[in-house]
Amino acid sequence: MEVTLFRTGSVTWVERVFGLILVIPVIGLFDEALGQYSDRSWTSGVDRLLNEPALVQSIVLSIWVAVVSLAISISLARYLSGQCVTSGSVRRWQSLLLAIPHSALALGLLLALSSGGVGWRWVSQFLELSADHQYLFPRDPWGLGLIASLVVKETAFLTAIAIPIAQRLPLASYRALSRQAGLTQTESFNQLIWPQVLSLMKPALFVVFVFGLTNLEVSLILGPDQPQVFAVRLFQLVTDPNPLNRQAGSLGLIVLLLSLGMAWLIFRHVFRTRLHQERMVHHTPGWVWLSIDRCLIGLVCLSLLSLLLWSITQRWSVADVLPVMSFRLAAFAPLVDPMIMSLMIGCTTTVLSVGLAIVVLEYQVFRGYARLHWVWWAFLWMPALPMSAGLLAWIYLLGGAPGLGPVILGHTLIALPYVMIVMSDAWFARDLRYQMILNQSGLARWRAVIQIWIPRHSRLLLIAAALAFSVSCALYTQTVLLGGGRIETLMTELMVAVSGERRIAAFSGLMNLLLPLMAFVLVQLVNQWSWRNRIGMQGEGDADFR
Repeated sequence: MEVTLFRTGSVTWVERVFGLILVIPVIGLFDEALGQYSDRSWTSGVDRLLNEPALVQSIVLSIWVAVVSLAISISLARYLSGQCVTSGSVRRWQSLLLAIPHSALALGLLLALSSGGVGWRWVSQFLELSADHQYLFPRDPWGLGLIASLVVKETAFLTAIAIPIAQRLPLASYRALSRQAGLTQTESFNQLIWPQVLSLMKPALFVVFVFGLTNLEVSLILGPDQPQVFAVRLFQLVTDPNPLNRQAGSLGLIVLLLSLGMAWLIFRHVFRTRLHQERMVHHTPGWVWLSIDRCLIGLVCLSLLSLLLWSITQRWSVADVLPVMSFRLAAFAPLVDPMIMSLMIGCTTTVLSVGLAIVVLEYQVFRGYARLHWVWWAFLWMPALPMSAGLLAWIYLLGGAPGLGPVILGHTLIALPYVMIVMSDAWFARDLRYQMILNQSGLARWRAVIQIWIPRHSRLLLIAAALAFSVSCALYTQTVLLGGGRIETLMTELMVAVSGERRIAAFSGLMNLLLPLMAFVLVQLVNQWSWRNRIGMQGEGDADFR
């Protein structure tokens, strides 16, 4: 089977439909950008956008954060995937990192490292530091706290993508070649395997770059105040009551999409030849990346501990090591309804995403395809802000109103591509002998899907469902824009409380973290229990065909 993340060429009608869905928000942006509601020409919107204070500084800061976080994440992913491939070990904690929402991790870092945070309170027990000197990462002008938060999640994501790609390559042949050349295992991975993995990871790398450039929730929590990153500035313009400001924001989003199109062409050029790939292989000693890896793990642990401590803090004197704790839950009563709403939206999104993925994948198997089309990756390349703003414009144009339905639609459009990517390899790698027997049995195709293929892939389906649920819990931009500010979830409550009472903000972040984490733990338990006496249903056995 060809080693690639997506296919090009022929397109099915399903992919045409979803490609149209991807283009529709962009068309919706033009309605606002051309002055439909401001009664001003598009040049007035351009003038308003160009007169935005410190616009160039915001753009430079956003590019800096995206490029630096991507470069560090690639290097760490190379080190971690090399360790896993050469040793054959699996680090389950990296999978758990994928379940932690970006916003919860960012809030934990803020509560740990900001002035009066957990980390500084403990350091002050040994060093006398005034509040003015309690400074590390959060809201610094260089965006270092933002970069640190992004690197943790992006490294886990890229490592999870890189390891399966590397395992598809002829590793035994490369090991034999490296022994003949006198290379160590690390040198063999860096010089022979990683360049090919990196070339095949272009879609995933671009997803990471786009998120680092355009993310909203992490930037609002950890990003600098003066100037703010470009995505935050555009969000403020798009949600402004002044029609001219909204027009300028829509024009800015269109410029952003055009810039991302140019960035993708640059990505393809950079990774096109092996020469460029080899130049990107770093020869930094392994202990450096090991130290950075351990520091990031320490930051994650400190972040989670800060969320836990602040969520049960009644009062905390600066001179005390630990706070006066209160376990009364009455103060968190306002978060019950947002939690129920998060569960409802997450479960609905999960059912829709997994159901649609099964239908689409089975149709593509019927058509004889063995890889996803690039259009599914394009949904992840599309930033959340222009997609949500464009869909909102269409909702108003068609006489609708923001609400629960548009929010579920926005969540599903993001969760579905993740589910498709997770499920596609196993669904396409179908043994033709099974299909031959099913054809001879006369069993209807939809019955075969329900009775054979869904149970056969039940473990992977549950993992994909947990992923869809965690993606839904972490979405903020789609919820606040498509919900018109009236749909309250744990994510929206977290963003509202982040500048208010620390205890409420910490509890919102903790619950927003625990919901997807509990989903992944539940899936692992169910997968261990189900089909435990059926090795063939675990993907480890084959029927005996005679």
